[in-house]
Amino acid sequence: MNDQALRDYFEFDEDDLAANRNSEFSARQKQKIASDYKDISKDGLKLGLPTAALAVILLLVNIIFFRKLGSDAIATVVFMLVCAGLGYLGLRSAYKTRKVDFSKFMVRKVAGPVRIEPGHYGNCIIHIREEEFDVDEKLASFIKDGDTYTIYLDSRDNEVLSVEGLSNK
Repeated sequence: MNDQALRDYFEFDEDDLAANRNSEFSARQKQKIASDYKDISKDGLKLGLPTAALAVILLLVNIIFFRKLGSDAIATVVFMLVCAGLGYLGLRSAYKTRKVDFSKFMVRKVAGPVRIEPGHYGNCIIHIREEEFDVDEKLASFIKDGDTYTIYLDSRDNEVLSVEGLSNK
């Protein structure tokens, strides 16, 4: 088992691992999550504002030019509704991700002996208890079949936060 190789692969340090052991996020992990949320919020604004503006423009065009409901008007209305929907989703995403509420996040722990199976396309499947992780075969070279590990996960998306081997502790 190569703990440093695991740290490098999953990009965590001793502070991250110590916080995760206490079922908490480290300051660095919180900063990364907040940065990810900020990016999602920006992307939501980039999608939401132009499509919502386009929907308003199409509505005005429809009111001014298409008083009768012909095929051009129907196509414009459908396109306007699609733009309005995308605008709504983008702006909603931007609004919901503007602040990160860490009270809703949890660090989840999975511990036990590892069983490694070959996967597809150069990946391996690592089993720990009922959990299953599809990983790069490079990672499987750091972990020995049968050794005991604890994996700390972000409960929102099961992203690996940190890993520690327990066999030689």
